[in-house]
Amino acid sequence: MAFERFDDTVLFTYEHIWLKKVDYGIFRCGITFHIAELLGEIISAEFIKNIIGMEIYQNDAIATIESLRDVIEIKSPLHGTITNINREIYDNPVIINEDPHGDGWLFEIEPIDGRFLDVISEEEYIDFVNKMKIEE
Repeated sequence: MAFERFDDTVLFTYEHIWLKKVDYGIFRCGITFHIAELLGEIISAEFIKNIIGMEIYQNDAIATIESLRDVIEIKSPLHGTITNINREIYDNPVIINEDPHGDGWLFEIEPIDGRFLDVISEEEYIDFVNKMKIEE
């Protein structure tokens, strides 16, 4: 899977989550191309119960994604309130593989304290992934 370039408004985490501002104060989030490729075919995605409207702290577990190779826990990239989830991934989880930076998005969050800890730019994320590949 080739890296699809974002614009400068997208942030990334070292846990392979991207964040893109989609509305005033709301960020759409999903897994990155890199982790989607490593997971292989995704067969299910599930959020914790009653997550919409819930206050979530940074690094709280909010979902699990299961592939034919592995199960990963998705953690919140920041402290905020979950405002929306992508319900389409329940019936069609493979869209996370097919378009992880688009239709395969996972959730939307409204930051509570406005602090973005541990987020990096696209260039920093690409460097991080390249270093990981060298270490493998």
